[in-house]
Amino acid sequence: MKKVLASFIVFATPFIVFAQDTTTTLDAATGLGKVIALISGLINALIPLLIAAALLAFFWGLVQYIFKVGGGKSKGGRSLMIWSLVTLFVMVSVWGLVNLLRDSLGIVGNETVVVPQVPR
Repeated sequence: MKKVLASFIVFATPFIVFAQDTTTTLDAATGLGKVIALISGLINALIPLLIAAALLAFFWGLVQYIFKVGGGKSKGGRSLMIWSLVTLFVMVSVWGLVNLLRDSLGIVGNETVVVPQVPR
């Protein structure tokens, strides 16, 4: 199933890319711009939810560790706290690095991108 999905993505990508009109600029009004804006909005909405989920996992691990849920063993809670802290660190670090890179390069989210064209 994974091979079928991967091959479909590999072979369908050129059709999606070449189906766009290259005479206009890439903004929110064009087809590809709408798809990119939709995916970007979805990712921007998921980031706080993922951070909240990792924070809840940390607190659930803390509850397991303190009250020794699960038969008196506290290793499960301790392990959950450690991995949720690692996850939080990685997510916030990547988020910070992306923002630092974006600010360093002077990239603003509302700029119009010119689509490269093949010379005729």
